[in-house]
Amino acid sequence: MTFSALNVAQAIIRRYAENIFLTNLTLNIFLYYSQVESIRRCGHPLFDDPIFGWEAGPVVFSVYAEFREYGHERILKSTDGLYSADDIQLSQIIDHVMEKYGWMTVFDLLEFVQRARSGWAMSKTNSEIWSIDSEDIITSDDVKDYPRYRGSIKEFIDCNKNKWESALTRFGSY
Repeated sequence: MTFSALNVAQAIIRRYAENIFLTNLTLNIFLYYSQVESIRRCGHPLFDDPIFGWEAGPVVFSVYAEFREYGHERILKSTDGLYSADDIQLSQIIDHVMEKYGWMTVFDLLEFVQRARSGWAMSKTNSEIWSIDSEDIITSDDVKDYPRYRGSIKEFIDCNKNKWESALTRFGSY
């Protein structure tokens, strides 16, 4: 079964917005990794909406447009949608994606999604916007690798929380 990308985004928000700092950028990255995970587990895309590459990372235009008003601010609630918590496949994929990627800071997410041999990097062209299709994902390291905590910005923050807590709180949620 395939969904619309907006339904998948709404499911991510409904399940994780209270615990994870979701912005339009991070939501689109988690959406991309939901697509990757569906291809990895099921052998087919989770949604049919096209994924494009932008300078910052992957984006689905319908999702970007829906949450554009938030800018860089946190998204705490979803628009009305057709997501049903009873959809086991969708819930399992989203839960797995958030377990593997949800701990990452926005900087860790950007570094990982833009790494060499990622679907984003391998499909990149000289234009400002380019397509990332299923074949780009299948032949990339995205279906082979998961991010590692060791060496991440999140690890640095966690190790230095007590020492730099007052400085880190000035940055808000990290």
